Amino acid sequence: MVPEALSIALPDHVPPALHYDFDISHDPILQPDLYRGLIALGERAPPVFYTTRYGGHWVVRSHDAIFDITHDHERFSSDLTKVSDNRMMLPIFLDPPEHRDYRKVLLGVFSLADTTVAEVMT
Repeated sequence: MVPEALSIALPDHVPPALHYDFDISHDPILQPDLYRGLIALGERAPPVFYTTRYGGHWVVRSHDAIFDITHDHERFSSDLTKVSDNRMMLPIFLDPPEHRDYRKVLLGVFSLADTTVAEVMT
C-alpha cells in the first residue's frame, strides 16, 4: 500500500490554473518508467505548477525557469532557515556570498582531473 501524501488546501496566492495534483514520490504517472512518466507530465502539467501534496510546493520543469531560479538568490533563496527550523546543510542551504568559501573548497576537490579520489582522501 502506498502511503498517502498529506495534502493541504490550495493557498490563496496560487492561481487555480497553476495547480496540478502531483505526488513526486508515488504518482502513478511515473510508473513503471520514470522517464516516460516525466515526459507525460510535461504534456499534461504547466511548466511551473503548485501541488498541494506534502504540505504544498512548487514544481519547476522548464529549463529556462530552473536556470533563472537557481541564479536569483534574492527571490529564490536556498536558506531554508528563513522559512523553517530545518537543520542547515552546508553549502547547499547557503546563499551568496556565504556559499563561496565552501564552493571554492569543493570545486578544488571535484575538479582535479589528474587526481584520483583515493589521492584526494589521503
